[in-house]
Amino acid sequence: MAKAFDYEIEFERFRRRWGRVPSIVEIESRAGIRKFINGFSRAMVRERMSGDWSNPGRKGVGTRTGTLKREFLASVQVKGHSLATLRAIARMGSGLSSKYAEIQETGRTLRPKHGKYLKVPLPLALTGAGNVKKIATSKNLQLLFGRKRGGRQTLGLGYRCVMGDEWLWVLKKEVKIPPRLGFFDRYETYKRNQGPKTIKEIKRKITARFERTR
Repeated sequence: MAKAFDYEIEFERFRRRWGRVPSIVEIESRAGIRKFINGFSRAMVRERMSGDWSNPGRKGVGTRTGTLKREFLASVQVKGHSLATLRAIARMGSGLSSKYAEIQETGRTLRPKHGKYLKVPLPLALTGAGNVKKIATSKNLQLLFGRKRGGRQTLGLGYRCVMGDEWLWVLKKEVKIPPRLGFFDRYETYKRNQGPKTIKEIKRKITARFERTR
């Protein structure tokens, strides 16, 4: 009886030690993946989505309404219930901002669907948050003419004043928007730099958790 009892004790010890291995691997893998995708989302927002919208030379896109940033951060999650199905998700332009995100990522030339010109707001037409002022939507706006360096004529809308015209809008036949969001490029760079570190950290934590069960 004593021998059989000893075998039972040894088997129970074996089961306690190895039976938890799948759950330990899943828990630490999920935590590591979550840390990786959260790190990427913070880097993306900091480097590509927090610029000054009024600065034409900015890197990435500026923040006006904040819709693109909010929808991006809300999309970040880790799904799956086993090691085979675990995956991280981060979607850019998943809702109201989908069209805007696509244009900022790939670039595009915009042309008017109706009429001859696009109305592009100038700083005087916008609030500090980048929203159009009521004064800029008045029906009393006047057509303004100007010239750029080199003699090219510029059309706009605003108010004629004795001290100088106040330009609120510039009229253009097309507007070229360069690709400046850089979502895919930034992810590939982040994955290349942080991916191996994440895997190494997951392995280290799994090993440490497993050693504690011995």
